[in-house]
Amino acid sequence: MATPTFAKGYVVKIDGVPIAKITDDGIPIPKVKTDKIPSTNQDSGDFNESIPGRKDGGTVSLKAMFDQDDAGQEDLIDAWGAGSTHTFTVSLPGGMATWSYDGWVSDLGTPVGNKLVMLEATIEVTGEAVYSTTDAALTTPFFTVSGAGTVIVPAASAEGGTHVVNIATDVTSVTVTPTSTSGSITVDGTAVTSGAASGAITLGAAGSLTTSLIKVTEAGKAATIYRLILTRAAA
Repeated sequence: MATPTFAKGYVVKIDGVPIAKITDDGIPIPKVKTDKIPSTNQDSGDFNESIPGRKDGGTVSLKAMFDQDDAGQEDLIDAWGAGSTHTFTVSLPGGMATWSYDGWVSDLGTPVGNKLVMLEATIEVTGEAVYSTTDAALTTPFFTVSGAGTVIVPAASAEGGTHVVNIATDVTSVTVTPTSTSGSITVDGTAVTSGAASGAITLGAAGSLTTSLIKVTEAGKAATIYRLILTRAAA
């Protein structure tokens, strides 16, 4: 008989950024429901019949102890304010499996719970919710960032996360060229062919930071987000 797993070590991310201080009762795991389409007819005999229809990821709730300095909580609040769709991942303890889905934040609040300021959000799941024991990933070299003659090839990695890319001060825009042997890739929400450059990403003023997101998806695998912090040198 398999040993039960202690429910400690869940990691919740929004666009690849961990959200800190999630409570035990606030882990946003989708419960996928399949529509039931009645198909009973005069040949059905004495029992009703039905066939499965579309699946629905439903609505999930997220709860955390409020931390105004946490980047993930800040991104969650920004997502609610912008009304935009983002990629959420929920990794089970020990990395045994991952839920991955796109969703938008419909409700946000900062109630009091056990005398603590809390952060609560309702996330509407849109599209497929994927449960997987493996993650999609880019391959070596997994992306390059280029602009005005500057080419940067980060160390190869099969994991997402945040990568800081230093850009010369005279460069005003860059392109990202990701590579993957399978699946599909988007850069800031726009599809990009493996080995092809993305559209131009306009940088901020000298000394500023610009964020760009590479997302790789593959059938049956959890999506992976690579967050690029494009740092334009000060003048």
